[in-house]
Amino acid sequence: MVAGIAAALLAVTVQSAPAFAADEPIDTLSVVESQGLLGAAAALPHVAQESQQSTTLQRMAAESGTPSPERVQISPVTDATAEQVDRLGATVQDSPSYGFVTGLSSSGANASFVVIKDSTAPDAYDFTVGEASTQLTLNGDGSVTVTKADGTWVNKISAPWAKDANGKDLETSYTVSGNVITQSVSLEGAAFPVTADPTSECGVGWCSVYLNRDETRDLSNGSPAGTAAFAAGCLALGGPWASAACAAGAGIAAGTAAVAYGQGNCVGAVGYLVPPVFLPSWNPFIEPRGTVHCP
Repeated sequence: MVAGIAAALLAVTVQSAPAFAADEPIDTLSVVESQGLLGAAAALPHVAQESQQSTTLQRMAAESGTPSPERVQISPVTDATAEQVDRLGATVQDSPSYGFVTGLSSSGANASFVVIKDSTAPDAYDFTVGEASTQLTLNGDGSVTVTKADGTWVNKISAPWAKDANGKDLETSYTVSGNVITQSVSLEGAAFPVTADPTSECGVGWCSVYLNRDETRDLSNGSPAGTAAFAAGCLALGGPWASAACAAGAGIAAGTAAVAYGQGNCVGAVGYLVPPVFLPSWNPFIEPRGTVHCP
C-alpha cells in the first residue's frame, strides 16, 4: 500500500484539475497549484497568528493541564524521491502513476496532497500522522481524532474527500492503525488526474468549524437548527471546545452567516484558545462556494 496525508484549515479551494494530453506526463505540483491548494506561509493569516501566541498557549495549557490544539506532522509513505520547492516551502514526491505534494495548504495547516495520475495507480494510500506513539480513532462521520499515547486530545482530521479532473466527487474513506491512516478512493469512471486530501481542522491554538449552505441559511435566520449545527461541529472537534463556547461561537458567526448566504457562500469560524480559561474567541469568515467545505 502507498502512503500520504494532509491538513488544511480555513479554505481549501478545489476546482477542476488542468487538462493533460493522453501522452503528456502529469505534473503533480501543477495539478495541486492549479486548484489553489497551496499557499505561501507569509500570506497565511493563521501562521502569523500562531507565531504570536502558540508559545504562550502551549506553556499555559501545560501548566493548567488543559489540552491545546497542536499541529500534527502528516507525511506520505512512499519510496519516491523528495524534491524541495523553495518558493513554496513544499516537497514533491513523484512516481509514474501517482505523486504527493507536502507543505502548507491554502489555509495554513500542514497538508500532503495525493495526485492519482491514471488507472494503473493504487486505490489506497497510507499516511503517517505525528509520532509512532500517536493514536488515531476513526469516528462515525468518517473523520479521525488524533490523540497522544496518554489519551490527550491533539487534533482532528476531517472526513476524507477526493475529486477527479472534472470536479466530480469520488467515493473515499479512511481506515486507521496506530499512527497510520489509509485513504481508499474509488477510481471507477474517474477522469484523471484525481486529487485527494485528508485535512486537519486545528493548528497550534486554533480550530475551525464550517457550515454548509443550508446550515449557513439557518444560522443567518437565527434558526435553532443553525445554532445546533454550529455547536455540533464545534463539539465534534473534541478537546477544550466546551458547549458554552460553541453556543457563543454560533452567536458571533450569525451576522457573517447572513452576509455569506446573501453572496451565495457559506460561513465558518476559527476559534482561538485564549488563556487563562482556554475558551475559544471566535473569528467568523466567509467560505467561498465551490470549496471542499462549501460545495
